[in-house]
Amino acid sequence: MRSSVFLLCVMGLSLTQIEFSTSDLVKQTCKHTPNYDLCVKTLLSDPRSSHADVAGLAMVMVDVIKAKTIATLHRISELLGTTRYPKTKAALRRCVELYDNAVLKADLPSAMQALKTGVPKFAEEGTNDAANEADSCERTFSGASPITSFNRADLVDQTCKQTPNYDLCVKTLRADPRSSTADVTGLALVTVDAIKAKATATLDRINGLLGTTPDPKTKAALSHCGELYDNAVLKADIPSAIEALKKGNPKFAEQGVNDAANEADSCERAFGGASPITSFNRSVSDLSRVASAIIGLLS
Repeated sequence: MRSSVFLLCVMGLSLTQIEFSTSDLVKQTCKHTPNYDLCVKTLLSDPRSSHADVAGLAMVMVDVIKAKTIATLHRISELLGTTRYPKTKAALRRCVELYDNAVLKADLPSAMQALKTGVPKFAEEGTNDAANEADSCERTFSGASPITSFNRADLVDQTCKQTPNYDLCVKTLRADPRSSTADVTGLALVTVDAIKAKATATLDRINGLLGTTPDPKTKAALSHCGELYDNAVLKADIPSAIEALKKGNPKFAEQGVNDAANEADSCERAFGGASPITSFNRSVSDLSRVASAIIGLLS
């Protein structure tokens, strides 16, 4: 819940000497912030903005920060009841202190009081502090956190930036509706499920080719790949990764998806060159490496 836009609207109190028409005040004020679209969208969604001066717009913004903070605390409370990782729990508890004791009980009340008493510098200090608390909360996780979307930006985007294939990561996660409400563990599970689906499709393709391929060497390679995907990837690697994630053992989960990538690479090498399932093997290998990077964020 970054409040740089909001604090700059508070700084806009210095603009009260400038004459704006009522209809243009929101737009003129938002031009002095680093995120014009967000500023306009936020202010125009509140009916108080239609008859507010710049100080009134600043109060609207502070109220929005308060609402965002309450929503963040609610999400943290939910995660504390479901998260198994000790480090994540410790970080979440730290964030509760920051949002509850600092932002809600100190920063925002002082900002609102300062606005009402006509002391914009103290109001600016309060919203600056709120921004710093949100940043401090995010840094507590030492990587992508389960509340990045509340603290700063979209969790899928932030998580995928830390993988070797951003586009594949985003495409995979956006395609699954579970991602919209998932924490990092949930995103990892979505990705592992995607590997399972790709591996199943690959095995189906292998079985189809085994019934039509006349070349003995190709058949031998396909048979070897069938064993790798059936007995290793689908019956060992993926189930162990899912179980490890659910039990809060990211290292074992990471090992499982790394093994899946290795099986896909081994299958491809079995052909001694271009194979009839290169695109399938590459998909499983690439997705497994994306999953490995996501799971690594949990360690």
